[in-house]
Amino acid sequence: MEDTYLRSSIDIAEDKAKYDEHVKNILSDKNILSWILKYAVKEYKDYSIDEIYHFIEGQPQTGNISMIPGKTRLDKVLGLNTEINIPNEGKNTFDVIFYALHPVKKERA
Repeated sequence: MEDTYLRSSIDIAEDKAKYDEHVKNILSDKNILSWILKYAVKEYKDYSIDEIYHFIEGQPQTGNISMIPGKTRLDKVLGLNTEINIPNEGKNTFDVIFYALHPVKKERA
């Protein structure tokens, strides 16, 4: 295929998609999430990274998994729903979604 504007656009899109996927994989790592929680969420600031790591439940999910109401077979869905439909705003997809226990209340935060 000759070097055209379209080919360049496709190459850039492919590179961006690969980069985006790598970033999502890094951000879904529990070690990275522990650091983010420690320095971005006040409830976790007094806890060690190791303690925070154990507050994170299950395996964080990236935007690769979605659910379509009425069309998704629930026995085929793995992980958390990474999409939300908000009236007047449309569909939003989360890059990373996870649950963590509140350090004091010991319930999902």
